[in-house]
Amino acid sequence: MRFFPCAPGRRLATTGFSGDESGLYFSWPIWTVAVGSEVLRSLLNLAEVTAERPDRGRLRAMGIADVFRSRRVKNGHYRNFTPAMPV
Repeated sequence: MRFFPCAPGRRLATTGFSGDESGLYFSWPIWTVAVGSEVLRSLLNLAEVTAERPDRGRLRAMGIADVFRSRRVKNGHYRNFTPAMPV
């Protein structure tokens, strides 16, 4: 949980979430090398990870093989996520 800080605003904001007219999404990188906690924090907070179309060349240069994304959906009073897909 320490890698997902939250900040109040119009809506609660946290690492990995982004939204557009079609909904709210959670995105995360898949990296190819072992990383320490500070590098992990940086990878999770990269703006490129939550971009609509991440720059794959730039991400590969940082050791990120892919970015996965899942859309948050509402089911009555509950919220769930769709199956993750590579971006």
